[in-house]
Amino acid sequence: MAFRVLVIGGYGNFGSLICNHLVMMPDIELVISG
Repeated sequence: MAFRVLVIGGYGNFGSLICNHLVMMPDIELVISG
């Protein structure tokens, strides 16, 4: 079962950096919110 992570502000500069690192981790499901 994947661990679901909500990233608020994931489309900004800092949020996109966080999302790029999290997407490489196994068993992580990203939910990105503006």
